[in-house]
Amino acid sequence: MTLYLVTKGIAAGVAMLAPFAGRLGLPTNRAGWLPEVLALIFIGITGILLVEDLKKPLAFIRLFTRPNWKSWLVKGAWIINAFVAITLLSVLFRWLGSDVLANILRWINVLAGAAVAGYTAFLFNQCEGRDLWQSKLLLPHLIAQALMCGAAVLAIWALNSPDEAFSGVYLFAAISHVLFAAYEIFRRHHTDNATQAVAGLDVVRIGPLPALRVSVVLVLISLFCIFLGLSHFVFIPALLALLMYEPAFIRAGQLPPL
Repeated sequence: MTLYLVTKGIAAGVAMLAPFAGRLGLPTNRAGWLPEVLALIFIGITGILLVEDLKKPLAFIRLFTRPNWKSWLVKGAWIINAFVAITLLSVLFRWLGSDVLANILRWINVLAGAAVAGYTAFLFNQCEGRDLWQSKLLLPHLIAQALMCGAAVLAIWALNSPDEAFSGVYLFAAISHVLFAAYEIFRRHHTDNATQAVAGLDVVRIGPLPALRVSVVLVLISLFCIFLGLSHFVFIPALLALLMYEPAFIRAGQLPPL
């Protein structure tokens, strides 16, 4: 699930930033197709991870043949399908030379990308008994994480951006991520379950490493990369930071006994 959240975040983030790709400094010859290609690659990886996580891959078909529309697992699958369809159509129209239609679909995909990033908040919200996951701020937090992923990945190809606009987007998203996480950690929680889960954030380890603390260090390193003018390398600490934060959040929510 950790990897799925990051790959889904990259796909959603590049889609949300796609209409602004040229203005943000992506070279003209790449601004027209690169965001959609990246979105399709990473949403494809996300789909593979989702099917694999079911343990019984054929059970995935039931989401479409016998859907339970009260489940956000089903709704999320259809949101992803819509996202893929819009992205493919945008690529097709671009290839056929219909840039106007392709650009219209890009703007529609901003909303679809936000939905892809954010539906997991509603999925987590359905896990009753995991009070840490019930936060009303999880939706905007996931969208901020997606923008963080999208800006970090697209900045790789924006080496000639004169104003380092992607750096500004990344700074906004990364600082938002930190503020959302800090608020969740330090605010007063109204249930013992949530209080215990927050305490568990500092307990979760990835191998020998304390996940939350390493995540904080990696975010700081990414910010130093921005201030040192190394924005095209920021994707390394940025994505690693989320790969450390996500398991801390997920496992901590599961630590308190039901």
